[in-house]
Amino acid sequence: MNSKTISEKQLFCMLFTSRLAALMITGEITLMNFFIQLFLCAFFGVFAALISERKAVGKSFKRTLRLLCLIPALATVYSISDFKENAVVINVSPVLSLALITAAVLYCASLGIQAPARLSGMCALLLTISLLTGILSNIKGADFKNIMELKCSGILPLDVIKCLDIPLLYLRFCEYASGNKKRALALSVVLPFVLAGAVHSACAIVLKQAVDLYHYPVFTLFQLGQIGTYNKIDILFTAPMLTAVFLKLSLFVAREKNESF
Repeated sequence: MNSKTISEKQLFCMLFTSRLAALMITGEITLMNFFIQLFLCAFFGVFAALISERKAVGKSFKRTLRLLCLIPALATVYSISDFKENAVVINVSPVLSLALITAAVLYCASLGIQAPARLSGMCALLLTISLLTGILSNIKGADFKNIMELKCSGILPLDVIKCLDIPLLYLRFCEYASGNKKRALALSVVLPFVLAGAVHSACAIVLKQAVDLYHYPVFTLFQLGQIGTYNKIDILFTAPMLTAVFLKLSLFVAREKNESF
């Protein structure tokens, strides 16, 4: 099936949300990690754009893409599980949590790409507003003296695997998108890193040298944030982030409605 079922905007939101979620659920903030991920995403993105120019993509290639999507999907599950164990205290059985999330993801994926595509716009907007709120709620009272210099240590293998999200999702869904698909791809590579750079900079300004003491610095930034009389606005991070991860996992296993799974 080759009908146009999603718009350029929806394709962008799908890719943007997936990449931004990966950048925010990070246990360490370093300059080298950040720029290597940016390079890898740009390189893989160009490679995906070149492959997508082929006029015909066989069913065997599509099946291969589906299998490859399981790799970053498992990496995403591992990251969110680690985040739950080391940052968020939720008195719910891990098995029950995994079962509920799996059921929800598979149900959303079974509806075809239209369902997660429509959800992507809301996810992108909520996640962007959430992160900007986290920055503004901290930066207004921050001390700009002795700002921490972000370390230049290397990149973890898990982060490299996560960089496969944009190219794989683009290759799977670009043929169903209308409009300027390459523009959506380019923006989905650049804009998440722009926003992530602002968030990581806020962490360096607010947390300073203590940024290395926290397993998830971005989550800690929200815990320290304050809006009026409300302290610990971490719910503004966890809720949009979990929604974004749900969307991302749904995209990895989603299929076109009338296409055999």
